[in-house]
Amino acid sequence: KDHAVVYVEDGAGTHVYVWPAEVYRMVVDGAEAVLERRGRATPAYILAGPPGSGKTSLASVVIPAKFGVPSDVVSAADYLSKWVGESEKNLKRIFDRAKLAQPYAVVFDEGDAIIARWVGSSGSSMGDVAKNVQSVAKKELAEIYSKRLRVLVMVTTNLDPEDVLPEFRRRGRGVLVEVPYLGTAGLRILVDRLTSLHRVRCPSVDIVDVAAKRKMSPADISEWMERL
Repeated sequence: KDHAVVYVEDGAGTHVYVWPAEVYRMVVDGAEAVLERRGRATPAYILAGPPGSGKTSLASVVIPAKFGVPSDVVSAADYLSKWVGESEKNLKRIFDRAKLAQPYAVVFDEGDAIIARWVGSSGSSMGDVAKNVQSVAKKELAEIYSKRLRVLVMVTTNLDPEDVLPEFRRRGRGVLVEVPYLGTAGLRILVDRLTSLHRVRCPSVDIVDVAAKRKMSPADISEWMERL
């Protein structure tokens, strides 16, 4: 009722993820609207939250698999360059590739350079690059929106929501989704699924209590249980 539980199988085995239901539903519904061209859908989703909350897994693994679309996970090193004009060209190539292969999902993992307020001061080399990169992103998103292209753009970030440029948080350009750490109820669901999945028994240990005291993220807990 309150949480989404997702199992993913890959070459390394089976993995389980748990997210608040409203977070999962917001991203899934948005992705469906874009990839299936339902109405005039906002093309970008910014997943903001602390490390280990499952942002990248949701964007790069679950969503592409759920809708059966190819995807590209892009890091800052894939488009940022020290050479004048290269960063903008690199970013445009990424969008061009996605538009040519639509339906397609592009994930900018830790994409602060695209969406952040503070990515360098104006007049500095980094500030100018950030400004130009953000201009390219705005233009590309506007085209995807106006032409109703089947290109889904997802950006993951650890930024505070207030540090995301407002231009990327409005209809037709982007939707900000806050992905928090799981509360106690969600953690117990995750631990229950993990103990069943990995056949681990810890009858004398309250794993959720231990995780809370050690300030472990859901990703930390999953790794810990797999190792056990």
